[in-house]
Amino acid sequence: MTLSQFNLIQPRSLQEACSVLGEHDKKATLLAGGTALMVGLRYRLSKPAVVIDLKGLTALNYIAGNENGGLVIGSMVTLEALEKSPLILNQCSLLAEAAQLAAIPAIRHGATLGGNLCLDTR
Repeated sequence: MTLSQFNLIQPRSLQEACSVLGEHDKKATLLAGGTALMVGLRYRLSKPAVVIDLKGLTALNYIAGNENGGLVIGSMVTLEALEKSPLILNQCSLLAEAAQLAAIPAIRHGATLGGNLCLDTR
């Protein structure tokens, strides 16, 4: 099955990604891990004119503790990283367990937290 045509934009910074998204508004979609987006594109459930690839934005891929003892997690963190992070395992083991239950290992390797939180369940 072929995909509908779209322009792929690979911003180099978060600022550039926001600018491109602002320019294209509802005609654009964000690509993170791509596990759900690719299904939508293949079955023509989604026909964006522009796809903004976030994979190169390392500013969105982090797991850190904060001064209050909580966790701060970037939207590009994969489910696999959540499952295996020593910080998550130590401070919030239920999150690691939930990530492990979300999908098979091959999917967890690419699927991102942000993509799963913003998933269009149709």
